[in-house]
Amino acid sequence: DLNGEYLGVFARLEEVEPPFFNARGIDPMGQLLEAEGPGGANFQPLPDYSTAWDDQSENGDGYPALAALVQTINETPDADFARVIASVLNVDAWIDYHAVCVLLGDWDHLAHNYHVYRAPGSPLWEVIPKDFDQA
Repeated sequence: DLNGEYLGVFARLEEVEPPFFNARGIDPMGQLLEAEGPGGANFQPLPDYSTAWDDQSENGDGYPALAALVQTINETPDADFARVIASVLNVDAWIDYHAVCVLLGDWDHLAHNYHVYRAPGSPLWEVIPKDFDQA
């Protein structure tokens, strides 16, 4: 509402760059990877993660960290999965993200168009959505 006139609903998007992190008090020196390939950025083991992920980490150490996360996701026994995944992933944020994508019919974000980020010293990976042109 602007001066009593309804103008619609809009999205405010920011680039995931140092100012994005700084505005939120988040250290930009963590591992930051962008999911790019719908066929590969689905947390399945890959011989070369650069085919589906873009390592945008400031120190370039994202691929080994991502490989460790993928290994945890794929090799943890079912009986231990809930406990183990909660120790390496912000599960509530991931569930919220995917639920909103499904509710909005946002087919463009379930296998790409997001970042995964892990702050230095943190065990938890976070999801950062991006690119809502098809949402």
